[in-house]
Amino acid sequence: MLLRSSAIVLFLPIIVLLNGRCNLSSKSKDTPLKEVEGYVELSNQLFEKTDSNGSPINLAGGDTASLFNNDRRLIIWKHFLIDVVSSRLSDESGYLRTDTVGYTFYDLDKQSYIWFDKLSLDASVTRKGKMSEPGGFFSKTAQVDPFNSIADSTWTVSASVLDGKKISIVNFIPYGGEYDEYASRARVWVDMEIQNFPLQLSYILSEKIGNGFVYKMQFAVPESSAVMVTSLKYQQAKLDDTMIAIFKAWSNKVD
Repeated sequence: MLLRSSAIVLFLPIIVLLNGRCNLSSKSKDTPLKEVEGYVELSNQLFEKTDSNGSPINLAGGDTASLFNNDRRLIIWKHFLIDVVSSRLSDESGYLRTDTVGYTFYDLDKQSYIWFDKLSLDASVTRKGKMSEPGGFFSKTAQVDPFNSIADSTWTVSASVLDGKKISIVNFIPYGGEYDEYASRARVWVDMEIQNFPLQLSYILSEKIGNGFVYKMQFAVPESSAVMVTSLKYQQAKLDDTMIAIFKAWSNKVD
């Protein structure tokens, strides 16, 4: 029963991230937050199944997959995020275009968000709220974390090296029950060379595993052979002076 609830609980927050809207590199595992600057690519992909090693294969297509497969880029500076809010337009013949309808500014420390109508210093505020409330995402609230209520005894950690970086891989323990197949397809990747990154796929797991960067998750979709893979990829980049000014101005509007 524990593995069944774990599979469902771990899967649902990925859907929240998708409908709501990061291989990470760094010069040092002790990179201070003030040096976090650039872009975070958030990717969600639905695969039809996994191979014998548990790796995802056959990227899903069609109308169903269009609801899940999603790539978006967020702008990050220190512990602040700016997410472009877009609307996908289509008609009976299919996809037409994607329009930008606003920008969501997140304060990851204060766990607050603000919607702005445009990306400028004189942008108007259209909505404010807490990231734990409906309309806010990337929350640190335990109840929406994939590892909330997941017992430590249900997963193990192994060390690996990927692309020259120290990675911890979390696998789930089968218990000889009907939900073991789901557990066998679930895994999480943590970059241990990055400490205390402001955005995580699981804040709870990051804290338990030494504050590494939880950047990739793969979980089985209940009652199917499919898996959802969500990843965060940080691209360090120097933002221009105008963008920095916008971050500073908008941060002053956070309650």
